[in-house]
Amino acid sequence: TDLTNYHIIDNTLFYEKNTEAHHFTVLAGIVAQQTRWENNRIEKTGFSGNSVPTTNAGSVIVSATNDKREKSNASFISRITYDYMGKYLLTANYRRDGSSAFGPNRRWGNFPSVSLGWRISDEGFFEDNRLVDDLKLRVGYGLVGNDLGAYAYLGRVASGANYPIGNVILPGSYPESIENRDLQWETTEQTNVGLDVAFLNSRVQFSADAYLKNTSNLLLYVPLPRSTGYDVGVQNVGEVENKGLEFQVTSHNLVNELTWETDFNISFNRNKVVNILGQQYFGGSNAGRGQPNLTQEGQPPGMVYGYIAG
Repeated sequence: TDLTNYHIIDNTLFYEKNTEAHHFTVLAGIVAQQTRWENNRIEKTGFSGNSVPTTNAGSVIVSATNDKREKSNASFISRITYDYMGKYLLTANYRRDGSSAFGPNRRWGNFPSVSLGWRISDEGFFEDNRLVDDLKLRVGYGLVGNDLGAYAYLGRVASGANYPIGNVILPGSYPESIENRDLQWETTEQTNVGLDVAFLNSRVQFSADAYLKNTSNLLLYVPLPRSTGYDVGVQNVGEVENKGLEFQVTSHNLVNELTWETDFNISFNRNKVVNILGQQYFGGSNAGRGQPNLTQEGQPPGMVYGYIAG
């Protein structure tokens, strides 16, 4: 059986003020979430027939497992928006997030963001332009955070170890991962510049975006030397950079009783590992095929790794 309980409390306050030229809104709130997972599994054999389909009819227990996990998140959120005659636009956000997945020393993270817009086509010097119907410039900057599952910072114990005591081999447990009370939020910082254009009575619309995204304090399960007594440790190590361009064109070819629209978009993205503590990681294991993916500094993450066969 699998059981998931999800509880959320969401309380927000909203204020809005409008005048002939100004539009102003404020939002503030608190969000609290708690998720609890529980599963129980038992596998048995030795059934005398099909008449009783429940596990109590089996005579031999093959395996039995029970797992319980719990995770909590809390957030303080706020947002301010302002526009002047639809010409100058501002949106500012600030949130403070906490997660039980992180250690008590670094449990909370601060994530602000701001975006500005300028509708150039509403300026007085643009009035005589009959080709372009709408022209808007957008600029944005912000931080977002990422966490892990339950108990990420705690030192965990795994079962499956066998210990000889006297002349008998007895089952036991062993320390699987080391505790990290300084584990903190993985943070992504992004800057975006965009341009929106509509012309020919808004029958054709064009958008272009350029972005630079940098993710730091990557949350990674780092292998540890066996001499430490642990297999892995969850750490904030590494930095990944993403940058790219995105373009989209939409045309409204027929707008009467018969409508016809076309869309075209294309994007160009480049990413690379900026820092991973000078290490390299292999992954993507397949049975009999080794680990064909490699992640190392200065290269895109998850490269295909292997011999070149002609």
